[in-house]
Amino acid sequence: MTKPLTILVSHCDTYRPHFDVEDFIQRVLAFITLTHGSFEFTFVNNDKILEINRTFLQHDYETDIITFNLGTPDDIVGDIYISVDEASKNATEYGQSLDDEIRLLIVHGILHLLGYDDETDEDRFIMEAEQDRIINTLQK
Repeated sequence: MTKPLTILVSHCDTYRPHFDVEDFIQRVLAFITLTHGSFEFTFVNNDKILEINRTFLQHDYETDIITFNLGTPDDIVGDIYISVDEASKNATEYGQSLDDEIRLLIVHGILHLLGYDDETDEDRFIMEAEQDRIINTLQK
């Protein structure tokens, strides 16, 4: 028996988006026809993302997103941490708004929960194509 869809958004940083994050997540999930699972998105600063990266992944650096699926791709129990500091750097580097970068990272995290990977060039190409397809469709 599948659990209903639940979404929780927490802001552990000073960032307050200029769009409805929960609504955007719901639209992404509807677009990819995901109707069940648990999704928790937490916006953090670089100190917190570094702590998570060191503690759980044994990586000693900041990153823009860390995604954990405590379930399976078919029964997702997802914890997604997004570093607003790193997202801001990315937005500046790629010439887009912070909100657009946050949207991209939300989609990226959801795709990771579905089993997409970006460790190899080929996997990254596939994942980025799907990210672009979702973002471009939802922005219309």
